[in-house]
Amino acid sequence: MDSQSNNDSDALKFLNELLANRTTFWNQTYPTLSTAARKKVWHQDVYFGMRRQPEETQDIYDAFSKEWYEFATAVEPEFDVFFEEIISGLKGYLSDPFDWEKYRQRILK
Repeated sequence: MDSQSNNDSDALKFLNELLANRTTFWNQTYPTLSTAARKKVWHQDVYFGMRRQPEETQDIYDAFSKEWYEFATAVEPEFDVFFEEIISGLKGYLSDPFDWEKYRQRILK
């Protein structure tokens, strides 16, 4: 199995574990993950949230809220750095440039 397949498999494993038992995942498993694996967890969360929101509300920024941001920064001290990297990596998937002001408005409400 190549490295990318292992990484994809690991990311799916992390996502499935998250869905199966969030408390155990965030309190016990997540802190033990490598930085690369923690970034993959947040990439999955952000990517799926932004993909799902246009189907539900027509606004990708509805994926973000103050509660979501407070949780993210509580469990991941480097979240803001991770998030910037994630958004930078999603540029090819977004129809419009990411609006940092709309994002800030959502996470501060």
